Amino acid sequence: MGESTKNRFGARIIGIVTAANHTDPAIWSALAECDTAEFRADGFPAAAIAREARDFKRECLRRLGRPLETLLTIRLKRDGGAWADSQASLREPVWRALGLDGSDPACDWIDVEVEEFASLPAPMSSLLASGSAKLLLSHHDMGETLPLPGLRALSQRMRAFHPAGMKFAMTCASKAELTELMGFAREVAAATPNGCVLSMGGAGRATRVLAPLLGCPFTYGYLTGGAVAPGQLSALELARFYRGISGPPAAGKNDSQLLDWAEARIEGDMLAD
Repeated sequence: MGESTKNRFGARIIGIVTAANHTDPAIWSALAECDTAEFRADGFPAAAIAREARDFKRECLRRLGRPLETLLTIRLKRDGGAWADSQASLREPVWRALGLDGSDPACDWIDVEVEEFASLPAPMSSLLASGSAKLLLSHHDMGETLPLPGLRALSQRMRAFHPAGMKFAMTCASKAELTELMGFAREVAAATPNGCVLSMGGAGRATRVLAPLLGCPFTYGYLTGGAVAPGQLSALELARFYRGISGPPAAGKNDSQLLDWAEARIEGDMLAD
């Protein structure tokens, strides 16, 4: 994903398209504010995913008058998705059907969990890593976060596969953990131009707007129907946040103070509704 065309801070807003909302006309005004659409394929029948993904790309061009970059995700239940964990290997035929070995794939990016990627057969991992869609390696923890040494080890594990991007979605329980995660976001920003670092849950919502200002540009927002992950903001709220700030946070603030600043901005926007 290249530099954002929607805001001058480099944040790349990713709107989440699901089986439940993909036919809702209301999603298109929100997607107009996004740089990318995440096509959450785990809610679709496996045999229909490649066709649905291609149809969605064509619909983007028709509705928006421009191509919209797409990120295809088949999220496992353990990570908040709808695809059965015991059937993780059944995603491989779906991935092969996306045309990743050609010049016209059904998506521009593909999200794969680092834990699963490491155990894939070599031909499959090679197709995902070197095919015509870019690879976003991800890690999700719905219950906790790792201490900084663990986060660094996870990042090193991801970088060994040379992905185009890396996503870390953790769940912090304290302000100290949130602050440490934002320090880690700065390290991820130095390792890849296509990073995502966030904390799920209500306590972590400030990370969803702050990490892009620290150099990890990807941030996810729901379109209609409510949050897809705990603590998630809407794509429209994200767009409004970045439009509403005149510049990056004032120099001299530490990451704890930046989290307070971001949370206050979010709360102020919500109270203004």
